[in-house]
Amino acid sequence: LTNAHVVAQNGTTASSVSVVFKDSGSGMTTVDASVVGVDETSDVALLKIDGVENMPTMELGSDDDVSEGSTLHVVGYPAASTFSRGFSAGSQVQPTVTEGPVTAIKVTSDDMPVFQTQAPASPGNSGGPVLDDDAKVVGVLVASAVGDDGVALEGQEFVIPVSVVSEMLDDNSV
Repeated sequence: LTNAHVVAQNGTTASSVSVVFKDSGSGMTTVDASVVGVDETSDVALLKIDGVENMPTMELGSDDDVSEGSTLHVVGYPAASTFSRGFSAGSQVQPTVTEGPVTAIKVTSDDMPVFQTQAPASPGNSGGPVLDDDAKVVGVLVASAVGDDGVALEGQEFVIPVSVVSEMLDDNSV
């Protein structure tokens, strides 16, 4: 969701979470959501929201839309700039968009493809959609490479391809 983010405690497993989104007016709405699918390998969860109509949607692209050198646009809610003092509550549902090239297409030890990008991201961006130049979702940001000292390495972000998301949607009849 482009104008929503999931509110949950880090490191916990929950069967339900809350989703905060900008409503059609100038306010924010918080609704409960249930977790209907979890892919442990990709670290992607599928949420269901009941009783809310006309939620924003985004068109899905294809893994074939991504190649080394193509530009990716990371949409998310970096914690440091989303929840900083001085910003209005409405600013908390205003996403940040960064962009950068795909530097590699790799495969995990579990045979899952991942896109590596130099699009800047930080804690809070994880789980956000990654778009191609046509604004189609081609993946979900999931991780940053981390050095031996435990610090995230700049310019080494990893994206789960949209095929993993599509499979999850199909498995849950969405």
